[in-house]
Amino acid sequence: MLRVAPWWDPTLALHGHDPLGDYAETYWTPVLGPAAIVTLRWANRMFVERSNGFEIRFADFARHVGLGSRRGRNSPAARCIDRLQYFGLATVRSRLLVRTHVPDLPTHLRRRLPADLRDERSQDQR
Repeated sequence: MLRVAPWWDPTLALHGHDPLGDYAETYWTPVLGPAAIVTLRWANRMFVERSNGFEIRFADFARHVGLGSRRGRNSPAARCIDRLQYFGLATVRSRLLVRTHVPDLPTHLRRRLPADLRDERSQDQR
């Protein structure tokens, strides 16, 4: 079973962005990739109904986010969780903690944005 819980940060709650909003989709998708952003958003939609978190079979989780049902370290779903961890949007402790707010895209990651978003980003923090 995969235990998933919200990772609430008071600073990000004040200064971050809702993962279900336009900012996360527009600026974080080019960095995270579509599977990781779908996973982040799916978990946060689940937290609306289950504010303390939830348990789900790993294969069901993978199917919910469109990553098949294959298991193992190199499965698409496991790599997706690794990617969220790499970018600081999730962490695994006794369960998978998923951020309830995303930060502004760090300066060093802006180079991954398409040119039009990099230009827009320099003018507008949204």
